Amino acid sequence: MKENIPQNIVEAYTIAAKIGELDPEQKYKAFDDVISFCEGDANCWAEDTLKRNTLLFWAYDKLAQSKMKEAKYTEALDLWEKAQNLVQSSQSKVKLGNKILEAIEKSKIGISDKAKRIVRVTAYLQKVYSEIGDNESMNRMERLQNVAAFLLGNSKTKH
Repeated sequence: MKENIPQNIVEAYTIAAKIGELDPEQKYKAFDDVISFCEGDANCWAEDTLKRNTLLFWAYDKLAQSKMKEAKYTEALDLWEKAQNLVQSSQSKVKLGNKILEAIEKSKIGISDKAKRIVRVTAYLQKVYSEIGDNESMNRMERLQNVAAFLLGNSKTKH
């Protein structure tokens, strides 16, 4: 059987969605193929449109969610971190930031790496909360960021 070769990210995503409906076992590989398509296609990779970014984000998110279900937390974390720049709405950014924090918490990574990632995601969330005027959450992220930065400073002196 000849495989469908997508011409653009919309086709790649549509193919992945159909595969996911027909064969749930292949669903996550299909969404990985969407990411691979865009990474390997110069036009897709250079494009910076809402449509491309949304479809690519959905592919990253579906793949990361599957990694979380498989208890591959660090892989999920890496995927969500790659997807951060693709998210448009503040609400989606907050949801993504919280997913990243959950993956960091569950990951079996060293304290230094954990602290670095916490500092990055809390800065990301702090900016979002600032944009939407949620000062309480912004301050909470600042406190978490300070604790992580403190741990990072301590972990460096112990090594």
